[in-house]
Amino acid sequence: MTKRKKSPEFNRTLVYGVIIIALVVVGYYGFKSISGSSAAGKIPGGNLSNDIGNNITPTKIDVTAALDASSPPEHIVLGGQVAFDEVAKYNFTAVGSGFTVRKLALIIPNAGWTSVSMLQIEYPDKTGQTVIKTVSPYAEKTKFSALTLYVPKNGSSVMTVKARFKKIGVDGGTFKAHTKFGLASGAIAGDFYATPENSSIISADTRVAKQDIYGDTHILYNSKPTVVSANPSGGGVIVPGSVVDLYKFKVTADPSGAIALKNFTIAVSVDDVSIPKTAYLSDFTFMRGSVDITTSAQITDVSGSTPLTLEDTNHVGATEQGILATPIQIAFGDTPADGGEQLIPAGQSVIYTLRAKCSPEFTTGDSINVVLELLNVDSDGYDYLADYDMDIGGVEQLITLQNAQGAAMGDAEAYLNFIWSDMSALSHLPNFDDAGHDVISSPDWATSYLIWDVMPPPYELKL
Repeated sequence: MTKRKKSPEFNRTLVYGVIIIALVVVGYYGFKSISGSSAAGKIPGGNLSNDIGNNITPTKIDVTAALDASSPPEHIVLGGQVAFDEVAKYNFTAVGSGFTVRKLALIIPNAGWTSVSMLQIEYPDKTGQTVIKTVSPYAEKTKFSALTLYVPKNGSSVMTVKARFKKIGVDGGTFKAHTKFGLASGAIAGDFYATPENSSIISADTRVAKQDIYGDTHILYNSKPTVVSANPSGGGVIVPGSVVDLYKFKVTADPSGAIALKNFTIAVSVDDVSIPKTAYLSDFTFMRGSVDITTSAQITDVSGSTPLTLEDTNHVGATEQGILATPIQIAFGDTPADGGEQLIPAGQSVIYTLRAKCSPEFTTGDSINVVLELLNVDSDGYDYLADYDMDIGGVEQLITLQNAQGAAMGDAEAYLNFIWSDMSALSHLPNFDDAGHDVISSPDWATSYLIWDVMPPPYELKL
């Protein structure tokens, strides 16, 4: 039987089909792994293309996050405010493709979330518009969904996290709550989801970091003081035999609420150039504005030497500025008979002045250096400020200061240079005992940690 020959048209169709198949095989090989790493592959094939049979390396595509350089440092946050407080910033970076973040989770650990009333994030979408999403935290981890956070290819976008905090006591906020805000890494399924621009050929990203990313810790109060120097510019003048202003400083209560003040520490240094050294300071007094409040305060030299007298020879240590000096403690008690703690109403300021009498022995070349001590120590991990000190008589809410002779009580006076309260406790009746050893107090006292932006500078008086 005669074998039938294939037509030219049939041969052409077969060749075209092979070429079409080959082009489909060669057309795309790039992919994104969960870890974000690149990979190499080998496409099998014949000799229809120089690419077939050769190794290729696809473009890496990935979206990652890190704490942004402009993320706010630790600071005091206030409860009961209408405005949101900026608490963290995160920088998202995309490689190889633009991405849209669709879902993410924020973490507020250690029960800090119970003092947060609202969480808010701000981010740019693909059009460049700022999008704001607000939710109420419902657990340690709070998820945001239906997001349109756009990260351009080989570029970055910043997401800002803000929070509104509960007022302590009234709304359920916790005094001195330490709150920090973290971005979940995506290690747990459902915590993160982002899609690339060409989602039809590239898989979604479900991991944004190797581990959860946290911003700095912030501390919750109902109010806070601001402390600045009120000394005259250019320094002061020593007047032998006369009373002089040693140091002036202004304390302002935040508009959110009144504050109380229990203790100041002012370091004083006398530099007597004479030999023997005979110049000294005595008759210390303390002023609130133009009113002498010395009778409602205890003014003591914590070196243990004779109270209210300071000579060149009895300095006990260096200040935070490195000046060899003696710390003079000014503490308030005897509520309510003698004025008690110092109160400053919301939004108001008070100027305090420490004065002393210069002895007649001061001569040309002598000087006095003075500085307000504000030791920067956090009280994280302590239920009460008093926990820094000894527990006397089983009273947990006891703040130990010193007796009238300057003898130290407890083991941590260095941390008590400046004691203040946000007045968040319902009962506020601090009281010295008869010997001036201690203060029975409500549990809403705090140290000077984070209350100033720039420390008040030293002040010098010369003759």
